[in-house]
Parts: sequence; C-alpha cells; structure tokens
Amino acid sequence: KADIVVANIMADIILILLEDVREFIKDDGLFISSGIIQEKRAAVEARLLEKNFSIVEVETKGEWCAITAQKKSELQGGISWTDFLQTDVLMTEHISRIQMK
Repeated sequence: KADIVVANIMADIILILLEDVREFIKDDGLFISSGIIQEKRAAVEARLLEKNFSIVEVETKGEWCAITAQKKSELQGGISWTDFLQTDVLMTEHISRIQMK
C-alpha cells in the first residue's frame, strides 16, 4: 500500500476513484486530488468524508482547487486513531485537573 496517492484529473473521475482508492492507501496515508473546479469541490469533499477520509488542506487557485485528505484508520467500534488519540489527551488532561482539586 502507498503512503500517498495523487490524482490530478477531473472531479467526476476523482469521485469514481474514491470508491476503491482506500484499498491502495496505508492507514493515515494521504490522498491528494487536484484538477477540481470550484463548483465540484463540495461533492469531492463530501465523498471523501463519506469514505472515511479527513480533509487536511484545500488549496485554491482561481477556479481550480486541490484537496489533501488523510485516510482514517479504524479501531474496533469505528473511531479513527486521530480521534482516539485526541480523546485520550483530553481525558488525561481532565483527570489531571480533577486530581489537582
């Protein structure tokens, strides 16, 4: 599996690629899609989220944009590693505050 997959092609083709691209990307790997016209941006972002990617960055230049997304890895129960780690940090901070009182 790849760390990064790049697709510089029309949004309609990117939407089709998103059906299977997860199989070729490592957990927490990146999918960079560009060649997307602004009017198709929302559709690509929605499909990325639907396919369990998180949007890392969107760059625009005139009517074009590029979207960098990260494949979320799954833990049992459907939470991503990123969300799990953020929750763990928040819980640790909360417990520390309680113990200080």
